[in-house]
Amino acid sequence: MSPSRDIPKLIQPWHLDCRLESELPEDRVVGTRFLTNTVLAAVTSLVVVLAAWLAVWDVSLRRQISSFDERFAASQPELRSVKQLQAEYLRESAKIDQAYAQIYTPLFVSGFMAELGRTRPDRMTIDIVESTEPGTVYLRGSLREASERATRIAGQYVDTLRKNPQISAACREIRLTGLDRSPVGDDLLNLEITFRLR
Repeated sequence: MSPSRDIPKLIQPWHLDCRLESELPEDRVVGTRFLTNTVLAAVTSLVVVLAAWLAVWDVSLRRQISSFDERFAASQPELRSVKQLQAEYLRESAKIDQAYAQIYTPLFVSGFMAELGRTRPDRMTIDIVESTEPGTVYLRGSLREASERATRIAGQYVDTLRKNPQISAACREIRLTGLDRSPVGDDLLNLEITFRLR
């Protein structure tokens, strides 16, 4: 045997081929798996970040609520004292309002009396003008006329008072509340007019 016969010719590649082509997956399946894994990893990362942010936000809210509860509990004694002061102020202001209501009159007395005298019928006398209760004024007088004519004159006088701008501005109601024959004489009638102030 000659040495040249023992060495075969190199037709095959010079390294060993270890590929198992029949067991490799197709390229398309590998691309789909890669994309699916990438999308799932991104969604999972987003969920983890969102969960962490919600946890931090929850802890922060709990701390704030706890802080507000502590401040609220600490301010309770002060709040009670403020409420007591408010109740005292309300009681005192009610007393002031009551005193003001008793002394206040929306009526300018001298102007009111001047208008009563100016608009008074000729045969009428005013005996008394008084206020026995807050917000009400009574005029009592007499009218020297026959009863039918006296009734008509008294009604006209009340209408005149209602139309008078100075008197009607201070009164919400003006009524003839009494008209009766005087025991002194037949041609004398006693009358009473009630003014309800605004």
